[in-house]
Amino acid sequence: MKIKALLASILIFSVSCVSPWSQWQRAENSVKENKDNTQNLKDAEVEAAAAYAHGTDKAIEKAQQAAAAISDEKEKKSVQDPLNVAEKMNDRTQLSLPPPPIDDALDMEQIIEDLLSENEETRKEGREALSEKDRELSSIQSQLESSEGKLQDAENRLLAIGRENSRLAQKWDDLVGWVYWLVGIVIFLVVLNVVVKLIPIFFPMWGSTGTLSRMIRGVEAVRQDHKIDDILRQNLDDRDRYEIDRIKRRIGIK
Repeated sequence: MKIKALLASILIFSVSCVSPWSQWQRAENSVKENKDNTQNLKDAEVEAAAAYAHGTDKAIEKAQQAAAAISDEKEKKSVQDPLNVAEKMNDRTQLSLPPPPIDDALDMEQIIEDLLSENEETRKEGREALSEKDRELSSIQSQLESSEGKLQDAENRLLAIGRENSRLAQKWDDLVGWVYWLVGIVIFLVVLNVVVKLIPIFFPMWGSTGTLSRMIRGVEAVRQDHKIDDILRQNLDDRDRYEIDRIKRRIGIK
């Protein structure tokens, strides 16, 4: 029964340890998923910015070509100077960004071509395509903001679970110490009980010595008042007398 109770306690202890660990695993997985999602959205935002910078570069190139065709030098200069500044600024932007994916670069080049077309219908298509790119970027930014909020919540939850698990671990350490003590006491009592039961089997004289000593004391007391030596000689052999003498010496009678 004691063993069953001990096994039940160990089972309860093991199950109670699984729950905090599973909570930690779920929280850790949530942080990882939100980190990956946030990073993917950041990468998408950077790619979109790189595509815009590439489109700006192409637009500036087209404007410079148009400015080069202006015959009036003063007017040409007034147009080209701002374009040169815009080109330098955009060059710095492109240096801070990775190259855009080839498909995004080609899409942006087509949008620029459509926006600068002399055909109104084509320009309309360019504006619609650019608006679609703007909506895509806006959606990415909204998702990124939401994902960063979820990531912050997941990290806070992971931190809270970590603190709680640390507190529980200390409590379990204390509990395990008490369990070890209790198990040790139970084992000690069981062993002691077995030893006590085995002593009479392997050392039978240990259990009878006290009784025999009291009997010899009683006989000696009787000998003081009655003559029983002849009776004792008739009923005891040499071995009996030897044992009686040994015990008398031990208890201080002889």
